[in-house]
Amino acid sequence: MFNCAIPFISDLPKDSGQRLDGAGPAPDQDQGLYCPSSGTGRLGYPAPTMLSPTPPDLPQRAAFNPLLRPYFVIYGAGVLAMTLVGLPLALLWLCGVGQWWARHYFERLECELGETALRFRKGILVQVEKTIPLDNIQDVTFIEGPLLRRFNLSVLRFETAGQSANQGNEMKLVGVIDAALLRQRILAQRDVLRQRHAQAGTATGPQDEQLALMRAMLARLDEIAASLRPPQG
Repeated sequence: MFNCAIPFISDLPKDSGQRLDGAGPAPDQDQGLYCPSSGTGRLGYPAPTMLSPTPPDLPQRAAFNPLLRPYFVIYGAGVLAMTLVGLPLALLWLCGVGQWWARHYFERLECELGETALRFRKGILVQVEKTIPLDNIQDVTFIEGPLLRRFNLSVLRFETAGQSANQGNEMKLVGVIDAALLRQRILAQRDVLRQRHAQAGTATGPQDEQLALMRAMLARLDEIAASLRPPQG
């Protein structure tokens, strides 16, 4: 049987006391979403693992906030309830379908930062799996809205070279823990990769010029040798 007990926005704390970059005091049981002593939060979800502030060894897999599940349930119900026709669907969503969808969607979320690319996967019926070369990433936008802040969530949107307008929804992730810190690491690793490519191009540039000069000299010598040969017949 489905459980219709959905945590409403008014039951959520206004501020967890823990910044996404790891700064600030650790949240306690009364002020934050998570209780360090029990390992669970006020809503009964396990406390997520925060990203370490020190640069990790790559590849690194990001974690997602368990509060993403009730956020999807409430957000989906709000979208359905915008019209009179959608009110019965919103009730059905709250009492079962939304909880099933949010749970399975959350379990399938993946995001991994490697040395040369960012890979993530999401979706249930239609799964989207993307591997984005870090060289192609132009920017990573960090988004926080009122409802997202109530659940201590944020959105990361990846902007790439040649990205079309219909790819906007596919190129974003919701609910990454320490999203601001992950954004910094993605951009930092991108800059490191671009610097390596620039140094490699600078190192091979003079060698290529010398090789081209030698080929031109050999071609010229062949022409001189051909002109000095006695004519046949």
